[in-house]
Amino acid sequence: MKNKRHEQDDAESPNGRSRALSDAKSRTITRWPLEKLKPHPRQAELFDDLPSTKRVELAKNMREKGLQHPIEALPDGTIICGHQRFEAARRLGWKEIDVWVRDDLANQGDTAVQQWMIEDNLLRRQQDPVALARSYKRLKELERGGRSTSISTCPRATASTNTPTMPTALS
Repeated sequence: MKNKRHEQDDAESPNGRSRALSDAKSRTITRWPLEKLKPHPRQAELFDDLPSTKRVELAKNMREKGLQHPIEALPDGTIICGHQRFEAARRLGWKEIDVWVRDDLANQGDTAVQQWMIEDNLLRRQQDPVALARSYKRLKELERGGRSTSISTCPRATASTNTPTMPTALS
């Protein structure tokens, strides 16, 4: 891992908190071999891959302009944010990619990691209603200590139909 550089992270998360955690205000970006990175185990369960046209656009943009935002990963190489950028880099034949190693999230545990991953995807992606419902459902589960909720017990489900309703604003 080489080519370290420091950046400020002033982005906002969907819930209005400063996206950078207090001990992550200054971040170190390093180059990692793609082979050391692996998808988060819940990524495929929570989020679909980009449609093929969007994948092609992302790869073209990365080829022409480079990587605009580093991959965020745990110290063991588990990707938290940037799964689609990682896949585009693989398709482009890149051997290395910029990574922000998130020791701060690793130290906070799996719940913090999953919340960050979901919030990042809510911020960056245009998701269909089903994907949004999955994301919000998992965030609610994490707030309840990781317990799974069925749609019938989901607080946003209506009593008569058990159909989830979409939130009007990020809560």
